[in-house]
Formats: sequence, C-alpha cells, structure tokens
Amino acid sequence: MSTFGTLTRVLVAILAVGFHGEAGSHDEPTGALDALADQADLIVRGRVARIEYGMSVKTAADEMQVPFTYVTYAIDEVLKGSAADGQSVTLRFLGGPIGNERIMVVQGVPLFDVGDEDVLFVRGNGSHACPLVRCGDGRFRAIGDQMYSDDGFEVLLNPAGQPVYGRRHRNATVDEHRVGAQQLRRLVKDEPDSVEAADGETERPGNRGEHMSKGRFTGFVSDRVKRRHSPEQLKSLPAVASARAQERVTFRGPKAGLPGRDPVAVAPRIEPRDAAERAELEALARNRWNPVLPRQAGGPET
Repeated sequence: MSTFGTLTRVLVAILAVGFHGEAGSHDEPTGALDALADQADLIVRGRVARIEYGMSVKTAADEMQVPFTYVTYAIDEVLKGSAADGQSVTLRFLGGPIGNERIMVVQGVPLFDVGDEDVLFVRGNGSHACPLVRCGDGRFRAIGDQMYSDDGFEVLLNPAGQPVYGRRHRNATVDEHRVGAQQLRRLVKDEPDSVEAADGETERPGNRGEHMSKGRFTGFVSDRVKRRHSPEQLKSLPAVASARAQERVTFRGPKAGLPGRDPVAVAPRIEPRDAAERAELEALARNRWNPVLPRQAGGPET
C-alpha cells in the first residue's frame, strides 16, 4: 500500500474510495490486459503536455465543492478508438489542490507530472471520477524504453508469452509528484507477498521474464485489440471528447461514482510530524475528512 508525505509542509487529505488499482494491489496483467482492452473507449500512448486544475460548483444542498485535475496528453500512438481533438486528449480526475496549502489525494487515482509518458486505457472521461479502466490499473508508464505499472512494477513478458509484474522500482518519476504548488512523495509499505531484492527494490516471487520495451508492449496491446474487436467494431467507436478546465462541474459524492462509505472509517493512518500538524489532522477527522478546512485548527473557515 502507499500513502503520501510532503516535501513541503501542506495538509493532505487522502480520500479512500475503494477504486480498483490501489498501489500494490494490481491484478497480474496476463488476463487483465484483455479486460482493459475490451472496456476502454480509447487506448493511446502519449506524453503529459499540460496539467490544469478546477473546482466543482455547489448548486444544491447535496453537492460538494471538490477539486479536479485536468491532464492533457499529446498523443503519439493510438491503439484503439480516436480522440475528438485529434492529436491530444484532456482527461479529468477527481482530486487536486484546494488553494495553496491543501491537497485532496484520492486513493487509487494516479498522479501526473508534465513529461510523463504513458499508455492509457481511457473510459468514461468527463463522467467518471477516474477516467481510466480500473483506474490506476489503466495506466502503464513508459520510463526510458521500458514499461512499468502506475506504481512502478516492471511489466515482464514471461516464458509463456504473457505479461506479468516483476520488481517495483522506487524513483522520482514514480514516487514524487507536483500537485499545484506542492511536491508530494509516495511512502510505500511493501505488500506481504513481495520480497526485498538485493538492490533494495521489491519483487513478486515467482515472476520472471523479459522486461517489456515500449514497442513490445504497445505491439502486444494492439494485437489483443485486433484479436478481440472486428474492424467494423473499431470503426464504429465514438471519438472520446476532451474535458475542459473551464467547464462547470457539480459533484454529488456517491452518485458521481464514489461508494457511500463513512470516510472516517476508511481513512488511512497519517502520522503527524508536530503539534500543529496533529491539530490539523484532528480537525480533519472531526470534519469527516472533508478537506475544506481552515489552515490553522480553530481558525475561521475559508
């Protein structure tokens, strides 16, 4: 599992919503890739060109003001479907900065940085809280010329010709992210089924194979798409429209795709570093993990 710490002092509210694809909990991609390919409206390889932020508007008593992150990809390769904007697509994710000193991070939703190169399995852009199939499982990172899961596990091609996960790599690309004006660092607790490798990385026992290159992975995905969809089916897919940071968005919690669980019951344990941070976390808990809090506990609402 993983949580987020800060490189600069900032209150981070982590909303645990039970998405598939939480760090360390991926299904092996052997069968999952077929499901990802089947369910995706659009599959692309591209680079993050721009990141913008917006807030939902509150127009009714049952609505909340929450932040959204708008991630624009320059598309280098299309493996399924098409983007309405042609060579780019902007995806909208729940979570992001609230002012200068608060951040809402949604557990299981990836974080992005300008320059990231990824293969994305897109579904429900503009209508889902996370517009990727199985959320974090629908993002594969291209680091250098090799492929990794969202949280840094190698994507291997095993001797049977099927993709599996190998070692987890810990580096700045995977574990450090800028959200608004703040820099976050992922704090990883190894899963019980992983072991420590000699170089300090973690790996899944029993998984061996060739680390898939970018070209090998996209070729594999393209082949799976063509095997599982007829040319007529692929041609009939509607183009995926981009989300816009200037759009008017409302948010009703469970009706927008979040489970109706008590956020206090599922909130992760966050260790405060000092008395002031402890007061902030206690205030956040009293407010049922609604991140819209005063900067200092007991101060006026903003």
